[in-house]
Amino acid sequence: MPNEFQFVANDLALDFVNTQMLGRHGVVELIESPEQMLRWLEAAGLTSKRELWNDGDVASALALREAIRSLMLALIETRDPEQESLAQLNRHLLDFDPNLRLVYQASLYRLEQRSLELTPPMALGMIAERAAALLASEERARLRACSSTSCILLFKDTSKSGKRRWCSMRTCGNRAKASAFRANAEG
Repeated sequence: MPNEFQFVANDLALDFVNTQMLGRHGVVELIESPEQMLRWLEAAGLTSKRELWNDGDVASALALREAIRSLMLALIETRDPEQESLAQLNRHLLDFDPNLRLVYQASLYRLEQRSLELTPPMALGMIAERAAALLASEERARLRACSSTSCILLFKDTSKSGKRRWCSMRTCGNRAKASAFRANAEG
């Protein structure tokens, strides 16, 4: 099965937010079941205890996603965040067990995960932690919403110039260039 998820945001938390996107007929929800949540986690390079995910965990994940989206958009739009969104993110942070260790090997330090299987609260806590770290970092100035009016994806601009406008040049960027070319050819 081809990967139905897009990882274009350069950040785990933003890629999670981008599991909801605009399609031809409105908003497309990519996570509606525990199985889809597990597929996203695996596509993102995370593993979770499969038997523990249920519909309630998915509802919690989607609430976290909306809180992260709200907080990120508040930052992009230079407005105060909604307190409930902040409280939602913090609830997941409380559940987070970092489960990391520092390893020294070949003259380098490296952080690695101690456990390969995260419980649902740990997986969601990791995503919440990444969102909180992004919101609190200097990188928050690089947070963008795609310039396409037919796209709701968010991304972290990692370009050297800091002027990236599209979630992906392969999709929205190419559509914009093709539209501009057609307009120039007709006019």
